[in-house]
Amino acid sequence: MLTQMGVKYAFGVSGGAIANLWNTLQQSSIKILHFRHESGAAFAAVETYFASGNPVVVFTTTGPGITNALTGLFAARWEGEKVILLSGFTSAPKRGRWACQETSPKYSCI
Repeated sequence: MLTQMGVKYAFGVSGGAIANLWNTLQQSSIKILHFRHESGAAFAAVETYFASGNPVVVFTTTGPGITNALTGLFAARWEGEKVILLSGFTSAPKRGRWACQETSPKYSCI
C-alpha cells in the first residue's frame, strides 16, 4: 500500500515491537534509512518530502520512540507535508506491566 501511495523512503529507529514491520519494509522497494534518534528521523522525513513531493514514512518502536518523533511530525503537519508514522505497540500478553514502552491501540497518543 505504501509503494502504491508513492512512498520511496522510510526513516526511523528499529526496535522489538516493530521488527515485523522492519522486515516487511526491507523486502519492499522502499529505501530504509536507520537513524540514531527518532527526532532526527522525523525531521529528515520532513525535508525529504519537501525535496521530493512524495509521501515519506517515519517508523518508531513503542513508547518513547513515538514521543521522540512528535516534534518532527508536528513540523510536518505545520508545513502541510505528507509524513506517515508507523509504530508498533505492546502485544496483548505483555500489556498491563506499566513499562515505559507500553502502548496499545486504546491508549495510542497519535
